[in-house]
Amino acid sequence: MLRNVSPFVHTSAEDKKDSFTLTRKARQIMTTDVVTVESKLGIRDACELLLQKKVGLLPVVDGDKLVGVVSWRDILSYFIQ
Repeated sequence: MLRNVSPFVHTSAEDKKDSFTLTRKARQIMTTDVVTVESKLGIRDACELLLQKKVGLLPVVDGDKLVGVVSWRDILSYFIQ
């Protein structure tokens, strides 16, 4: 995806490290110690968790089932609507 949106692909600004990074697989850079939030938890609690864990996105679960994700953008959008 980054390769599709980067204005530097195939230019002199793209260096070998950038090329290497763009060819890596998601599993090579993903977080394995995932912080989740229960779907019944309130928005304030989700915000506190985002701050405490220093993450930008929380997978939302019902028990063991992933039901969605909530991000800072989702929360800010909710409050400015």
